[in-house]
Amino acid sequence: MKRVSLLFLFLGLICTLALTGCGASSNSGGDQYSRTSSAVAPATLPAPVLEAKTAVQLSAGSRANQVQFGLPAVTDRKIISTVDLNLVVADTQATFDAVSKLAGEAGGFIANSQLRRNNDALYANMTIRIPADGLSRALENLKKLAVRVDSEAMRGEDVTQEYVDLNARLTNLEATEVELRQLLTEVRQRTQKAEDVLAVYRELTNVRGDIEQIKGRMQMLDQLTSLATINLQLIPDVAGKTLPQQSWRPLVIARTALLDLAQALQFLGSFAIRLLLFYIPILIIMVIPLVIIVLAVRRWTRSRQRRQVKPSTGS
Repeated sequence: MKRVSLLFLFLGLICTLALTGCGASSNSGGDQYSRTSSAVAPATLPAPVLEAKTAVQLSAGSRANQVQFGLPAVTDRKIISTVDLNLVVADTQATFDAVSKLAGEAGGFIANSQLRRNNDALYANMTIRIPADGLSRALENLKKLAVRVDSEAMRGEDVTQEYVDLNARLTNLEATEVELRQLLTEVRQRTQKAEDVLAVYRELTNVRGDIEQIKGRMQMLDQLTSLATINLQLIPDVAGKTLPQQSWRPLVIARTALLDLAQALQFLGSFAIRLLLFYIPILIIMVIPLVIIVLAVRRWTRSRQRRQVKPSTGS
């Protein structure tokens, strides 16, 4: 019995020490939070506003935590779906029109489209935005318009965690905004100083700007996840097209040959006329001065040689 009583006494002592240590750690954590909150608070705010703002931060934090823990669980994941689809089609223009009609019937729209020709073949690039819940059906209908599927790639970006984090930040900021508005009213009634009111108003403006930024990001994520994107390329089936069979028509060939002969004779006649009336006169005009210069040089050379010969014969 003594051993049993000593054992119970020892276990009670251990439990007492453990409870004392937990209480001390929780108190130290609370002191650390208060020190952190006072250190983060800007020193530029006046003393009355600073005291009220600290109280508001603690109150807003507690309310935000209550609201955050009360958030409903997200059952539907936020997925941004994108599909790259290349289809080989018999008629690009007809398929292009059919895809445009199909996108409208599916509740979507054509975000971007481009038609281009390459070696007399028509190619098309399209970007389609359709509701995400109708993506599978839309892909099936698109594939029915093609001769074959050249390539298909699907990718999804999960932004659920980002959306939940934004929602939590929005809840905290909205709670802070409510408390700051109350603080602004209290500062106006208590201090009635312009610098105190402006200090609180600046804090309220910063919080409101963060709220609008988060709401804009959440709206963009809602749009990206509610509509799936299909990057579609239409490729003409060049291999499936047969060359048209042309019949041999000798009369047409003879007529073409006569037309070519007439054009050749016309060219030769035109060249002969230009040769007689343009090229030959130009050559004459250019040659005559050269002939005159050459003859003058030769005459001058001969006269000079004669002058040199005469004195030598007289001696």
